[in-house]
Amino acid sequence: MNETLFYFLILSLLTQLANSFRYIGWYLGDKTGIDNIPFDIYTHIVTGFPIVYDNGTVACNKSDTVVQTIVNRSKEYGSIVQWRYGGPPVQDILWNSSNFYKRDNYLNSIGNALTECNIDGIEVDFEWRDTKWSWGLVPYKDATVYTNFLKDLKIAVGPDRVVSADIGVPGFPQEYIFGFLPWINVDMLNRGDFDFINTMSYYWDRSGSIWSWKKDWYVLHKVWGIDVERINLGMPYYSMNRSGFKIVGEPVWTELSKKCPNIDPTLNVCEDLLIIGKEMNYNIGKFAAERSFGGLFPWAMSYDSFENNNTMINWAKRGVDTIN
Repeated sequence: MNETLFYFLILSLLTQLANSFRYIGWYLGDKTGIDNIPFDIYTHIVTGFPIVYDNGTVACNKSDTVVQTIVNRSKEYGSIVQWRYGGPPVQDILWNSSNFYKRDNYLNSIGNALTECNIDGIEVDFEWRDTKWSWGLVPYKDATVYTNFLKDLKIAVGPDRVVSADIGVPGFPQEYIFGFLPWINVDMLNRGDFDFINTMSYYWDRSGSIWSWKKDWYVLHKVWGIDVERINLGMPYYSMNRSGFKIVGEPVWTELSKKCPNIDPTLNVCEDLLIIGKEMNYNIGKFAAERSFGGLFPWAMSYDSFENNNTMINWAKRGVDTIN
């Protein structure tokens, strides 16, 4: 084998291994903020919706210039772009028999819509709020019904596209304090009926402790039995007050950081609001890599700061890179 070709193949393999760790970012901004997206870090960008008709059929929204601009930029970096679900209410198409036809129409049309808009997959953020399981205690039977929908969605979009779901975890200050059971069928996830989950592991700690994320690893992997490589560990880029109760409006780091420029890496409070600071981001990233998690899920990419030397995702990636 040609020596140059050999080294090229080795470099390509190392690059693939380095890029196997996922960074899932939701973009919730407008066109003016696209230049702030760290395309060189985020492997998956979740943004926009398809057009949804009353009968459940979906179509490409070719007039959504925000999504199309992100798609074009993402191709330069090899990032995957996913739509947010954007279909009929999940609870209606899974448990309301009169609306089952909407489920079929959605599944029959989503593949073409993705192709027309050059989108790489779907992320489903179904949190059970409008069901009798709104506190998060989801029985196995209903979790399986939901996962069968994710499986059918994966079949509908094709094996080369990504289907993922966001799930809650038990614990305070989580709003799903009774979420002692997984929202999805673990066996189906582990065998690849859909691709991966993102956890809503949204915690804060003035001292910088990441105990809560370690607790989530134990519950997700040791108790529920989920393969860690199918889990992207969540972390919040919005704030809580110091007593731990959410403030209405979710003060986001991109705005709050203006009041704490070049914040000390050890601090986890800005303007008397709890944040996960730079060292916490580093330590969470390092922990995720040490435990072989599939990736990180900052909520949300758009909430990060890209000025004042306060970009948090850079610190999380440094933590990951110390291990990977």
